[in-house]
Amino acid sequence: MQKMSVVIILCVTFFSYAESSDKQENPLWVIQTHNISNEKSYYTMNNLIKNGYFPAGIATFKSDISVLYYLAPKKPIKKWIFYEFTDLNKLNKEFSAFLLKGWFPIDISAAESVLRVLFVPSEKKVKDWKIIIIASLDALKAQHRIYYDKGYILAGMSKKKNGKYWVLFIKTKAESSPLQRSTDELLLISFKDLEKKLTEKLLQYSFPQSILQEDATTYFIRFFPSLKTPNKKQNTLK
Repeated sequence: MQKMSVVIILCVTFFSYAESSDKQENPLWVIQTHNISNEKSYYTMNNLIKNGYFPAGIATFKSDISVLYYLAPKKPIKKWIFYEFTDLNKLNKEFSAFLLKGWFPIDISAAESVLRVLFVPSEKKVKDWKIIIIASLDALKAQHRIYYDKGYILAGMSKKKNGKYWVLFIKTKAESSPLQRSTDELLLISFKDLEKKLTEKLLQYSFPQSILQEDATTYFIRFFPSLKTPNKKQNTLK
């Protein structure tokens, strides 16, 4: 990233499916609120991840962080980092250092002069990244398509108290597939419709990646499809 501009952070991770019956009693997804100033919250996050849940998006408010987890149809991730970048003048260097070490951003949350990022290990090699500040959801959607046409993926997004949207775009060395480009979705979902819509998407093997809370009653979520269609024996979500 050469300079700060309008940013949406978006991360794409594709899963291989493994047969399992242990997870079927667990809910497909959960949104858990953690107090980031309390060390015990990190143990709670770690336990959810160890039990097979993938952290798909983060949104912060004051000292609390809301994390969207879904039951991932593969082995649990073994490592994750929730990092606070407190000096934005050093963001380019410090953020790039994480990418060079094999960490991939799942989502971001911008608060005052702090940028919080959730990273997981990935074999994806990042070629370029940009953070952009956008004034409206309509503009965010427009930039999303523009950057996709340029080979970028949306790897994270956040809405600050001033109403501005921070968005992270990342370009990997591997080309984005036509399937991913044609079916990637950005959806505005009310709290009352969240359970139905999110469950419906997961059962269709369309996975959430990056969320932001638009207002007191609405989430804005990005979904991406699995490149692999599971057969009946491999289906661990239903």
